[in-house]
Amino acid sequence: MTDIILFQPLVGKEWSVINSPRLPLGLLHAAKIVAGEYQIRLIDMAVENNWKEILKNEIDKKPICFALSCKTGSQIKYALEASSFVKQSSEIPIVWGGMHPTLLPEKTLVNKNIDILVQGDGEITFYELVKALVQKKSLKDILGISYKKNGGIIFNPPRPSVDLDGLPRIPYGLIDIKKYTMTMEGKGSIDICSSRGCQNKCGFCYNSANNSRWIGMRPEKFIEELESTLGLSNKIKHVRIIDDDFFCNIKRAKEIIRKIYKYNITWECFGLVSRSAARIDDDFLELISKSGCTGLTMGVESGSERILKIINKKNDLDFIIGFNKRLSKYNLRGVYSFVCGFYSETLRDLKKTIELAQLLIKDNKKSTISFQIYTPYPGTTLYDSAVKEGFVPPESLKDWIGHEMKGVDLPWIDENRRKVLKGVYFCSHFIDNKLNIHIKKKWIQLLASLYRPIARFRMTNLFFRVNLELVVAESYLKLI
Repeated sequence: MTDIILFQPLVGKEWSVINSPRLPLGLLHAAKIVAGEYQIRLIDMAVENNWKEILKNEIDKKPICFALSCKTGSQIKYALEASSFVKQSSEIPIVWGGMHPTLLPEKTLVNKNIDILVQGDGEITFYELVKALVQKKSLKDILGISYKKNGGIIFNPPRPSVDLDGLPRIPYGLIDIKKYTMTMEGKGSIDICSSRGCQNKCGFCYNSANNSRWIGMRPEKFIEELESTLGLSNKIKHVRIIDDDFFCNIKRAKEIIRKIYKYNITWECFGLVSRSAARIDDDFLELISKSGCTGLTMGVESGSERILKIINKKNDLDFIIGFNKRLSKYNLRGVYSFVCGFYSETLRDLKKTIELAQLLIKDNKKSTISFQIYTPYPGTTLYDSAVKEGFVPPESLKDWIGHEMKGVDLPWIDENRRKVLKGVYFCSHFIDNKLNIHIKKKWIQLLASLYRPIARFRMTNLFFRVNLELVVAESYLKLI
């Protein structure tokens, strides 16, 4: 008997080229409470090629609801495909959660294939929703949902942030963990979270649009989650802490890292903002290194002070350069992310960003960088500015499909700049050794190392008038 169907739409096909499918953490967190009382079947498009057959079999069991998590962009296409399939086959309620429904509830819920939205933190909200559906009660008192009623849409008040310490552990029994064990640092790796939200209010980030405040687990609670995760497989010897702001509370971070020390694993952290990094002294860096940490990720975004001010990114570039050098002394990799294509960015601004990225790689041989092309997301301050600059927001839910890849199509980007931005994004994958860290295919590693000098030359000189290798790569991705 299946009470609830949880469905993970495909995020994108590119990731499958280099590693295992991404862990459906959003759904696993949403299932934390309901898994204690109901039978759940989690179906992942990235794992199960015959997902329609599996889904049809589960629908025939007449479950309470069908629920999925969806972020803005290409994932909408696959979420709609699955929701349409369910709607045509049954009358069970279709529930959407995740980033996109949270940011754009009205334009999401108006779609005929969606009945209810869960917005923000979903653990308690989803549990209360399922209970109400079972008992056929009104949904009017459930915080954090929107739903259709009598031809209209009802928006309930938002739910306050949840107490992470009071939630059950992640129900890993819903998935086959072997299918989600990535290869990182040459070891089996899995993702885990210890906090939510971020202290920064960057003008382009979904966190600022979601008005999310930072909340973190107690160190003891996180270690319980870590032990549970490590116990899933003896092949898991590396974890990625994918918080947005892991070091927000330095005292808490130190306690966690001291406890990680004893597990004889390696780990890396995605969530380091510059204001937190400024409070990390050499003693703490030594502790971080000795505990098995291999890398710390920081959002730099731009090498132009003017652009940083516009996007409300409070970074001290001189500090970041110095911090990167300090990391090298402790054999730690800095992982730095950049964004290009902002509406007021000039070629000079872009060159400053590339120069900074290359300097960080030069100063710390282990460091890596990544570039993304700016895309306006609803609810952010830069979104409103982008609209003033001529950006026309998508109208329907379907129009948001592929939105994360449309940065080069923004009105302030002409054809020449489009070639440059696409070239920078492509070449940034090859100018350091990150593919050797994240990739599982040896032939791609070899091609990447051979292409590296060309990629560096192209980025340094912004030489992208003819870029045959980009055409070949795009053709390969379409082929697969």
